[in-house]
Amino acid sequence: MNGQELQSKRRQYGMTQQALADQLGITASTLGKIETGRLPVPADLYRQVTDLFAGLQAQRASQQSAEAAQAKHAIKAAYAFANFESPPTLAELIGPVLRRYHLKSEQLADKLPLAVEAFNQACRQR
Repeated sequence: MNGQELQSKRRQYGMTQQALADQLGITASTLGKIETGRLPVPADLYRQVTDLFAGLQAQRASQQSAEAAQAKHAIKAAYAFANFESPPTLAELIGPVLRRYHLKSEQLADKLPLAVEAFNQACRQR
């Protein structure tokens, strides 16, 4: 990995030079010199960077997997609700999700659009 690749990875993970430098125990100035090619990437720093980005990738994959599982569950619930003769209440829609993921209602705000879309999709496919 050269300095440009390091810079590209840092940006890919949305990190500032200062944030990455702090993680690696170096100054932002030193990181800037590495990224521009004025300093080579030291072997020990290369290992640290590789481990850090591998950990971030695993964390991102795990989060995406969890979100996919939640969306899949929401879709299954939407299909079940779509078979009701009368439309379900909001409490009937979100209650099982709150209980399943041990959430408080205020924590559901970021998941609600997924649940609504899954419900609408299920209704359209009836």
